[in-house]
Amino acid sequence: MPEGIDQQEWDATISAITSILSHRAKKMVGNETISYGELHDQIHDYIHSSPLIGPDDHRFHHMLGEVSTNEYKAGRGMLSVLVVHKTGDMMPGPGFFDLARQLGYTFKDKNTFWISEFKKVCLAYK
Repeated sequence: MPEGIDQQEWDATISAITSILSHRAKKMVGNETISYGELHDQIHDYIHSSPLIGPDDHRFHHMLGEVSTNEYKAGRGMLSVLVVHKTGDMMPGPGFFDLARQLGYTFKDKNTFWISEFKKVCLAYK
């Protein structure tokens, strides 16, 4: 049971996140980002064994990491690049950039990397 959530619910939620984000990437019109809160609201009904408290729940971020790792390994880039802060910098959080480095990406400027990965993901789903 990953992170205290039933395995079937975890897998269903990973699938739902992938579906929601890939659908947005396919649109590739304007800014197809989604806030952490909006994505959380769309997936929280999938989990009943140990509900996600909110978009800051570490399990939610682990799920996003799993989605991005899966999609990266499939050659489509880090799909969670579409998930951003609702206010402030309106970019992915630090965990996204940490995972990118773990996956082997090297970059000095987060903004440039984010834009590049965003384009890569959208093109992969076009």
